[in-house]
Amino acid sequence: MLRSRGLALIQAIGSGRAILPVQSGIGSMAAQAGQDSGGRLGVVDFCCSRSQMRSQTARPSRLSLKLLMAVLFLSVGAIAQEPDVDPESGEERAADGAVQGAEGDQGPPSIFYDTATVEARPIEKATATVSVVEEDEIEALEAAHVGDLLPWIPGLLVSGPASRAGLTTARIRGGDPNFTLVLVDGVPLNDSTDPLGGAFNLASLPIAGVERVEVVRGPLSTYFGSTGLSGAVNVITRTGAEKRFDVDLQAGSNSLLRSSVAFALPGDSVDSSFAASWEQEEGVIGEDRFEQLALVGGFQVHPSERTQLDLRARFASWEGDDYPDSSGGPVYGSGQLRQSQYDELSLGADVRLGAEAHRRHHRGRASLFRRSSDRQSPAILPIVPASSEESTYSDIQLAWTSVLPLTQKVGLNVGANLEREEGTNESLLFLLPELGGELFGDYQIDRTTAGALVELTGEMGNWHFEIGTRLDLPSGESNEWSPRFGFNFRPGGTSVLLRGSIGEAFKLPSFYALASPPALGGNAELEPETALGADLGIEAGFANDAVELGLTLFAIDYDNLIDFDFETFSLINRSSVKARGLETSLSWRPLTTLVVRLELTLQDVEDAASAEELLQEPSWFGGFRIEWRPRGRLSLLLDTRGVAESLDRQIPVPERTKIEGYGVVGLAGRWQFERRWAIHFRLDNLTDEEYETQIGFPGVGRRLRLGVRYSHF
Repeated sequence: MLRSRGLALIQAIGSGRAILPVQSGIGSMAAQAGQDSGGRLGVVDFCCSRSQMRSQTARPSRLSLKLLMAVLFLSVGAIAQEPDVDPESGEERAADGAVQGAEGDQGPPSIFYDTATVEARPIEKATATVSVVEEDEIEALEAAHVGDLLPWIPGLLVSGPASRAGLTTARIRGGDPNFTLVLVDGVPLNDSTDPLGGAFNLASLPIAGVERVEVVRGPLSTYFGSTGLSGAVNVITRTGAEKRFDVDLQAGSNSLLRSSVAFALPGDSVDSSFAASWEQEEGVIGEDRFEQLALVGGFQVHPSERTQLDLRARFASWEGDDYPDSSGGPVYGSGQLRQSQYDELSLGADVRLGAEAHRRHHRGRASLFRRSSDRQSPAILPIVPASSEESTYSDIQLAWTSVLPLTQKVGLNVGANLEREEGTNESLLFLLPELGGELFGDYQIDRTTAGALVELTGEMGNWHFEIGTRLDLPSGESNEWSPRFGFNFRPGGTSVLLRGSIGEAFKLPSFYALASPPALGGNAELEPETALGADLGIEAGFANDAVELGLTLFAIDYDNLIDFDFETFSLINRSSVKARGLETSLSWRPLTTLVVRLELTLQDVEDAASAEELLQEPSWFGGFRIEWRPRGRLSLLLDTRGVAESLDRQIPVPERTKIEGYGVVGLAGRWQFERRWAIHFRLDNLTDEEYETQIGFPGVGRRLRLGVRYSHF
């Protein structure tokens, strides 16, 4: 995942001027260049001083944004009045004396989202750009893993090799893969010991047991703290609120075998849910291989209307063989495979006190994520030595939030959290004897971060607004403020919704960048990477909402990014990237049995100093889908997705610099031939298009997957 300056770096290394550890676990040499920002590479003549960098990249100051926040807080506070509270129940009364619910006289909306909010809220009141992939859409797409669902979301580019053993990532609004926060049931999964600074393999998240996927675009540190520079992907698994039992068996091309079982059981005071899946496939790209066991489950305890405890657990163990990044893949590479094995455990507890319908409630969260990895990577000749690595990462978080109504229309959300991270690494780089022989990259590091947030939410006529800020106190780092302001407005009597937001985010340097030995480029003095982003969107419905249109303009400046500097042979903060773009979506339902959807993103992502185009950032990407349900028990989905050409670099083929654009067509279907039995299929690359996801990495050829499912509701 090299960026635009990769060729210059490769030429520099090839000339013998430097040897930089790469690729599997010790580092990311020419391929990843050991950089924390997920693929940006520096050259020796690039501006290195922070003062020069700031002068080259114009952006609003943090002080001005904080002053704006303070003015808005004071303005809203001036109009706020004490709520009229029922003296017996303590619940807020409406103007007519009735107890006011969360939505007033409005009926509950069909879709709520719970990512990057203190309390779940209806999606039509969101000030951020939010997309929710619900269960019926998941079933219609016949996705194999979470990464298959995300290409249909505007502003989100899914990239990586077709092999599930490789790294399938989501780039949001021109950000690097490690700028995307990935969560399961609110538990973060980004690994700070990863050489890419925390990028997560979305292809390792199976669909079994998934209820919906929520994607929020834009800087999210106001709510999450570190990470989430460009957005978040939250995978939410089923609860036991509704009785259900599913068994699914699948087989297909590339020796695919997949099985899953899931159930949900409601009870008087305890609901339970569980899902298990096992799968294997091989030969998707060359001699690659992937095998995984995944378990997810939980209990929802609700002893009273005002108390609820949600316990969630996830375990995944997967192993695979794939071709290292920047190796040229099976086409240009040596043919040697990288061997990887991962074990992941996440635990989450969420307690809610007080009825959300009455707006005054409290929420406590605790989570644990632990990941261990073992990777053996071959050499990428002529400049990348072989390496081996074992690492362990754990992240423990405790958080508390309270929702406090100030008036019928204005509420105050406050919260605090404590995070503890620990990482260990044992790695070895196999250099040639004349270059020093074996080089160890072992380290052990930990970090504690305390944070507090305050957010004001409210309504003024047809306006909804959110004004918030967060203070984080990471150990060994300076304090970080993350302000945000958002609004939406629906003109009376129309189906038009206007929405906009502006905010800041930061990302602490990864453990890999901070703690790697200086001989491998580690730098304990690195500062956090930052982002300042804004968006403005409009949504409108036509023809009795048979046609729905969405347009969002966005702009994000990523600053203080971490690159490798050859003059100091160290990782440093210096580069900046500007991303500008337009996200569009269109849904048309000409018949009750037919729906047409279109998503298209136009973007311009460039180095702020040199104005050079960056690697693996196409100028446009999007998808088109037609779903037809001619009968209640039969559904067919024809989809196509396209990606424009983009730059790429692979070490064995420096003469090639581009990946050609491509379009791929797929077909999926389901036939409910009996009340509880269904046959379903997915045919990828219907036209057998030949294309590359990276130079030397072929895309998936025509591939069929067929399954049978038993469902009991």
